[in-house]
Amino acid sequence: MTSIMEAPASSAPPAPPWPKVLLRRTLLALGLLLVLLAPSAIMLAVVTAVTGHTEPAATWAAMPAIAGIAAVAAGGVELGVTVAIVLALLAPLSIVAGATPITGAALMTLMCLMIGRLSRFGLHRATMLVPIFIAWTIIDPPFWGVHQTVDRTDTTYLTWMSAIFFVGAIFPVLV
Repeated sequence: MTSIMEAPASSAPPAPPWPKVLLRRTLLALGLLLVLLAPSAIMLAVVTAVTGHTEPAATWAAMPAIAGIAAVAAGGVELGVTVAIVLALLAPLSIVAGATPITGAALMTLMCLMIGRLSRFGLHRATMLVPIFIAWTIIDPPFWGVHQTVDRTDTTYLTWMSAIFFVGAIFPVLV
C-alpha cells in the first residue's frame, strides 16, 4: 500500500533513442524538400516542352509550394486549395499592378487588409505567406524569354505565371 507522501509511478513511455529521432527528422526534412522542389521540376519540364526553350521563371513554383504547405499545416486541405486558387489569380494581377508604384501599393494594402480580416477567424497564420510571395512579383517579376526582360502586359507570360503559381501551391496540398 502506498502512502500519500510517495510519488506515483511514472506512466510516461521512455523517450526514443536520439539516433531514431534524428533519422526520423532527417527523413521528414528530405521529404519536405522533395515536395518543395517537385513543382519547380514539373513546371520547368512542362514549360520547356510547350515553349521549346527553358524558362527559369518556372522555378518560381517553389515559392507557392511553401505557401501551400503552410496553409495545409495551419488551416487544412480546404484552405490549401483556396490559397492555391488565390495565388494563381493574384500572380498575373500583381505583375501588372507592379508596373506603377501606386497600383502595387494598393494591391499590397488590399492583401494586408485581407489578412487582417482573416485573423478574426484564426486563418491569418495559414494565409500570411500569400502577400509575402506576391510582393516579390510586384517588385521584381521573374524574367521571361531570352532578353531577360518582362513585358508586364503579355498575356502568354501572365498565363504561364498563373499556371506556375497554381501548380506550385496545389502540388503540396494534393500530396
